[in-house]
Amino acid sequence: MAKKFTISDEKRQDIIAAADALEAEGQKVTIKSVIQFMGGGSFEYVSPVLRDRRQARKPVYTIPSELPDALVEKVGQLVKQAGAELWAASTQLADEKIAEVQGQTESDKNASEQQLTELESRYWQLFHETKALSTEKEQIEQLVKRQAEDLRIKDQRLFALQDKLEASSERLLASEVTVKELKQDYQALNERYYQEKELTEETIERQAEDITVLQLSNAEAQQWLQTKIEAFDEERHGFENKQRKQETVIAGLESRINDRSTQLDLLTQKNRQQAERIESLVKTETELKTALGRIRELAIETGELKQENKRLYVENAELKAQLTFSHQQISTLEKTEPE
Repeated sequence: MAKKFTISDEKRQDIIAAADALEAEGQKVTIKSVIQFMGGGSFEYVSPVLRDRRQARKPVYTIPSELPDALVEKVGQLVKQAGAELWAASTQLADEKIAEVQGQTESDKNASEQQLTELESRYWQLFHETKALSTEKEQIEQLVKRQAEDLRIKDQRLFALQDKLEASSERLLASEVTVKELKQDYQALNERYYQEKELTEETIERQAEDITVLQLSNAEAQQWLQTKIEAFDEERHGFENKQRKQETVIAGLESRINDRSTQLDLLTQKNRQQAERIESLVKTETELKTALGRIRELAIETGELKQENKRLYVENAELKAQLTFSHQQISTLEKTEPE
């Protein structure tokens, strides 16, 4: 049995009036045409009213009482047969229409489910891409932090080497000043030595002349001269020893200066290497800035993907709503299908 719906008399009269108007205009009276004519309506309310209208408009055959019973029975059978055939044809037509609507609804349902599946697949694809981008972003941030820390440590080492280089340069300058002073002292001592040597020679000459003048004996003069010569030689040896010591000190200082120069060259080379490392670090810093720019771009793309994800989620909800509505229509058609 078809489900009975409660409808007001006023609404029923409106539906019947719409059907009569369509029929008067020569149009076919169907549920769809009545709903369109009324400007709205529900299938489950219009359908039973039209069915009752058709039942009420069926012709009623009256059989005169004076006819023979056999004829009356025969006519009654024919009427029943015609009514049954008409009902069967109407039922078949309604079944075909319902099957057509159900097939179309099932097709829409399958299309909606297919679209929903594609949207869900796209959603999870975007979800995994977003997760991968987040992981890549975290890895790049960790790399940036490590490289920044390495750069800071290298800067500290460079500053320490620069301090050592400055200290070595100051000590080298002090050593050069000391060597210069020692050379000046050596030159002064050397000049003094030659001056004293000249004075001694002059003194010897004068004393020799004095000896000649005083007519000292040859033995005494030789002895006195030998004493003076020995004293002079001793003094000369003292100057020579002192000179050798000064030369040894100067040679040591020159060796130290050479060592300092070698160390200075090494420090200069290290400084040059550190400068090259700094340039490399600056280049690395530029690359890090580029990486940070890429991170920002990835963050923007992630935001766009999230927006796309939200939009797909809304479309998914709309498709689910459409699918639910289609299921409701199918359920309604199944409920209104005559048994």
